[in-house]
Amino acid sequence: MGVRDALKRSDNTLAMAARLVEIYKLADRVEVLFADEEGDTWRPGVVRGLDHPGVWVQTEDRRLWFVTNGRRIRPMNSGFVRAPSASASSA
Repeated sequence: MGVRDALKRSDNTLAMAARLVEIYKLADRVEVLFADEEGDTWRPGVVRGLDHPGVWVQTEDRRLWFVTNGRRIRPMNSGFVRAPSASASSA
């Protein structure tokens, strides 16, 4: 079975993957996957721009990242719990 066959829908047309600019809207809260020598880390962020083929995401450190790979971005999980920051624990 080829890729085209795998993408065929029941009505015999090809299914297209949703584009990131169609999935996310401005101000959506998301998580972006970063990989470093310590492993993979999901960092919270906010969608700040839609620019086909990807989206611009601003992370908590105020940096902007252009994300084009749908496997590296996901909606913010409502059950996601972050460890408190050092400033929050000293309050």
